[in-house]
Amino acid sequence: MRRWVSSLLSPLERWTALVERGGLRRDEAQVPVVRALDTLHATLRDYDAAIDMVEARRRLVEERTPLRPLPRGLYIHGDVGVGKSFCMDLFYNGLSSSSKRRCHFHEFMLDVHRRAARSSSIASVGRDLAAEAAVLCLDEFQVIDVADAMILRRLFDAVWGRGGVVVATSNRAPYSLYENGLNYEYFAPFVGQLRRHCRVLELRSSRDHRLEFADSTSSRVARPRDARSWLDGALRDALGGNSSPPVTTDLAVGSRRLAVPTVLRDGRRAAVFEFDVLCDADLGAADFAAIASAFDVVALLHVPRLDLKRHDVARRFITLIDCLYEARVTVLVAAETHPRHLFSTTTTISDTPPERGKTPRTLHPVDPAAAAADPVVDDDDDYAAALELDSVRELPWAFRRAASRLVEMASPAWPASALVSRRS
Repeated sequence: MRRWVSSLLSPLERWTALVERGGLRRDEAQVPVVRALDTLHATLRDYDAAIDMVEARRRLVEERTPLRPLPRGLYIHGDVGVGKSFCMDLFYNGLSSSSKRRCHFHEFMLDVHRRAARSSSIASVGRDLAAEAAVLCLDEFQVIDVADAMILRRLFDAVWGRGGVVVATSNRAPYSLYENGLNYEYFAPFVGQLRRHCRVLELRSSRDHRLEFADSTSSRVARPRDARSWLDGALRDALGGNSSPPVTTDLAVGSRRLAVPTVLRDGRRAAVFEFDVLCDADLGAADFAAIASAFDVVALLHVPRLDLKRHDVARRFITLIDCLYEARVTVLVAAETHPRHLFSTTTTISDTPPERGKTPRTLHPVDPAAAAADPVVDDDDDYAAALELDSVRELPWAFRRAASRLVEMASPAWPASALVSRRS
């Protein structure tokens, strides 16, 4: 019989211990979120989804006993770098049962689509997912693809119907997921489901904790005059000494193969790419996840400034950064400018729900320096056309998240800085 067993320390106890040891700066905005996760952690101590659902239904039929309430998950939203993923990891790592799964939403939906291709229905995929993991922790929940939007209601209906518990983080409040998307009326019921099955909390902090790891002397993300010369030294530092001459290796991604320039040292592998090879090509999350799982270090050369006019290229770059961040890969980036200025658009979308059918056009600066360098031309036809796409309207938040993550990943403390919750 599978039962949940809590770890020695609850999420709140782990968070408090980190603060007291000086491993974490206290942020009062995190306290309500950690307390809510603490409550759920205690509720799950004696909860087993499969057993409880079967027993509850038997009692309903045979004894006319009302179904007991199922544990309600959490949906945590807020600005970039405020600690949403960190808090969720404190909760996830405190559950010692193997019936749990934690992944980035990109990875989760890739898995869903793979399963759907060989399954009879989306509902059966959802039931299988809940059977494999009674608790699903999904990081960076976002809906920008119409194919995803159209299946989420049926998918999560099955997950919750099987007794699954969902904990998710996002930059978007539930009402602004897939905002103004194509066929939104078919997606809208999912928002109601989400609010019924998950308590919604906003982590409202003015601090970007990732910036605390910023190191102006780091050479991992740089603006070198000669990218190739810089790369030699950066690889030497990242791998701990001189590496082998580059060789081309084949990396399998499904039925395809990617040619990857690779250098080696003492069993550690580094991949070296020109920016355009990865981000201005027909590649996506599956390719980037495969790269992230296969290499300890990934170097990316000649990264340009990006804006909404090259939204497809920008989206691939952001997805790449997300995959490398989740896999705790060391990154070396030779870029045109500082990470906080790489995304030159100053257009963002208002958090106020717009009138249905209208595209929100509120403008805010992403970064003061970027705003000064790149004033918005709101009547620019290219920007106006780009903003008609659902995936592009999501980009301003994704720009900020990627910039924040790059700043943290540039620190010599990375990836240890991302693992503090796992060690505590």
